[in-house]
Amino acid sequence: MKEKLLEMLKENGEWSFTRWIAFIGYSAFLLGSFYLLYKGQKWDNYDTFANLTGGGGAVTQLVNKFINGKYNTNLGEPGKPVAKDEEKGAEK
Repeated sequence: MKEKLLEMLKENGEWSFTRWIAFIGYSAFLLGSFYLLYKGQKWDNYDTFANLTGGGGAVTQLVNKFINGKYNTNLGEPGKPVAKDEEKGAEK
Protein backbone atom coordinates (compact mmCIF):
# COMPACT_ATOMS: atom_id res chain seq x y z
CA MET A 1 0.00 0.00 0.00
CA LYS A 2 2.90 2.32 0.77
CA GLU A 3 4.17 1.89 -2.80
CA LYS A 4 0.76 2.85 -4.21
CA LEU A 5 0.66 6.00 -2.09
CA LEU A 6 4.18 6.95 -3.15
CA GLU A 7 3.17 6.49 -6.81
CA MET A 8 0.98 9.59 -6.42
CA LEU A 9 4.17 11.62 -6.10
CA LYS A 10 5.61 10.37 -9.39
CA GLU A 11 5.15 11.20 -13.07
CA ASN A 12 5.85 8.29 -15.43
CA GLY A 13 7.85 6.53 -12.72
CA GLU A 14 10.00 9.54 -11.81
CA TRP A 15 9.64 11.78 -8.75
CA SER A 16 7.73 14.98 -9.50
CA PHE A 17 8.94 18.16 -7.79
CA THR A 18 5.58 19.92 -8.17
CA ARG A 19 3.69 16.99 -6.68
CA TRP A 20 6.05 17.04 -3.69
CA ILE A 21 5.41 20.76 -3.21
CA ALA A 22 1.64 20.15 -3.25
CA PHE A 23 2.00 17.20 -0.86
CA ILE A 24 4.08 19.24 1.60
CA GLY A 25 1.59 22.12 1.43
CA TYR A 26 -1.41 19.88 2.12
CA SER A 27 0.48 18.11 4.91
CA ALA A 28 1.38 21.43 6.55
CA PHE A 29 -2.25 22.52 6.30
CA LEU A 30 -3.53 19.33 7.91
CA LEU A 31 -0.89 19.23 10.65
CA GLY A 32 -1.31 22.92 11.48
CA SER A 33 -5.10 22.71 11.51
CA PHE A 34 -5.21 19.60 13.69
CA TYR A 35 -2.64 21.10 16.06
CA LEU A 36 -4.79 24.21 16.54
CA LEU A 37 -7.88 22.05 17.05
CA TYR A 38 -6.09 19.83 19.55
CA LYS A 39 -4.78 22.80 21.56
CA GLY A 40 -8.04 24.71 21.23
CA GLN A 41 -6.17 27.81 20.12
CA LYS A 42 -7.28 30.68 17.91
CA TRP A 43 -4.79 32.01 15.40
CA ASP A 44 -5.56 35.38 13.83
CA ASN A 45 -3.60 34.60 10.67
CA TYR A 46 -5.12 31.17 10.11
CA ASP A 47 -6.97 32.30 6.98
CA THR A 48 -3.68 33.31 5.34
CA PHE A 49 -2.06 30.04 6.42
CA ALA A 50 -4.96 28.00 5.01
CA ASN A 51 -4.97 29.89 1.71
CA LEU A 52 -1.22 29.50 1.19
CA THR A 53 -0.92 25.84 2.21
CA GLY A 54 -4.24 24.35 1.08
CA GLY A 55 -4.93 26.65 -1.86
CA GLY A 56 -1.29 26.71 -2.85
CA GLY A 57 -1.32 22.95 -3.24
CA ALA A 58 -4.28 23.13 -5.61
CA VAL A 59 -2.60 25.81 -7.72
CA THR A 60 0.60 23.77 -7.76
CA GLN A 61 -1.33 20.81 -9.21
CA LEU A 62 -2.68 23.06 -11.97
CA VAL A 63 0.86 24.23 -12.75
CA ASN A 64 1.97 20.60 -12.73
CA LYS A 65 -0.63 19.73 -15.36
CA PHE A 66 0.42 22.71 -17.49
CA ILE A 67 4.09 21.73 -17.30
CA ASN A 68 3.33 18.12 -18.19
CA GLY A 69 1.07 19.11 -21.08
CA LYS A 70 3.48 21.67 -22.51
CA TYR A 71 6.92 20.15 -21.92
CA ASN A 72 6.60 16.45 -21.02
CA THR A 73 4.12 15.27 -23.65
CA ASN A 74 4.67 15.04 -27.40
CA LEU A 75 2.35 17.11 -29.57
CA GLY A 76 -0.88 15.26 -30.34
CA GLU A 77 -0.30 12.49 -27.80
CA PRO A 78 -2.29 11.87 -24.62
CA GLY A 79 -0.62 12.49 -21.28
CA LYS A 80 0.54 9.80 -18.88
CA PRO A 81 0.33 6.35 -20.52
CA VAL A 82 -2.24 3.98 -19.08
CA ALA A 83 -1.13 0.43 -18.28
CA LYS A 84 -2.95 -2.33 -20.13
CA ASP A 85 -5.06 -4.79 -18.16
CA GLU A 86 -2.43 -7.52 -18.52
CA GLU A 87 0.24 -5.21 -17.13
CA LYS A 88 -1.96 -4.12 -14.22
CA GLY A 89 -2.37 -7.73 -13.12
CA ALA A 90 1.37 -8.33 -13.29
CA GLU A 91 2.08 -5.42 -10.87
CA LYS A 92 0.13 -6.99 -8.00
